[in-house]
Amino acid sequence: MEVMSQQKTNPVLRKPHYVVTTQKCQKCSLRTAQIYNPVTQEFRCIQCYEGPAPLELCLNCGMRELQKLYMNKKDYNVEHSSKLIQDSIDCYWPKIAVECNWDVESLVILHLAREVKKEMPVFTVLTPFTPQETLKFKDAVIKEWGLKVKEYFTGLKVPWSLHLLKPNLCCKILKETPLTLATGNFECSLTSKTNYAEKPSLVEINPVAKWGASAIWRYTAAHQIPVNPLYSKGFHTVDCLPCSVREVKYI
Repeated sequence: MEVMSQQKTNPVLRKPHYVVTTQKCQKCSLRTAQIYNPVTQEFRCIQCYEGPAPLELCLNCGMRELQKLYMNKKDYNVEHSSKLIQDSIDCYWPKIAVECNWDVESLVILHLAREVKKEMPVFTVLTPFTPQETLKFKDAVIKEWGLKVKEYFTGLKVPWSLHLLKPNLCCKILKETPLTLATGNFECSLTSKTNYAEKPSLVEINPVAKWGASAIWRYTAAHQIPVNPLYSKGFHTVDCLPCSVREVKYI
């Protein structure tokens, strides 16, 4: 395996980055690998890679062209998603809002929605166990984007152990009840997840449901959308610690 020796010595390259190697892609086994992800310890070709936009090894060599190819790969349809948002607004305005839980997908949805209608209402459901990193990130995005966000949370005290003993009850108290309150005046929400709202009449639409993880990250990089710092620590969910999953963090 011929990988640039910088990989072992440069701490920057402990994040996903381009490589020069004869290794085949470990997913399709057809194309030569062009990206190495230290988190998953996998070599992937550009077509099979999923994750944050990889770092360039050198600004003065052909690797720059690889990044252009990565950023221009079109497996997402902004026009379709924007039209879906516009149609939803036409149908439900003013009883439509964006739910944001400060993960990468919900911020992409929020960015798309604001491109269609700047004054889209935004709400978020917080819990006593929302990570501090997410709270600080939320405040930073609100300030940077000039957002007006309505925040909802339970007024009940919930012990940490509840998610271990009765996880469904934990989610009901921390998420379902506040979310039902948050959507009380709305008929439609643009959301990145299947929600817990106890409101059968609520229409929930995910405009990027068919994009895939790589497309979400590519759009995020292309439009310089802020990224929750918990991702760099290996977290895959960022809104509530009992349900957050941290698989492998960067060394």
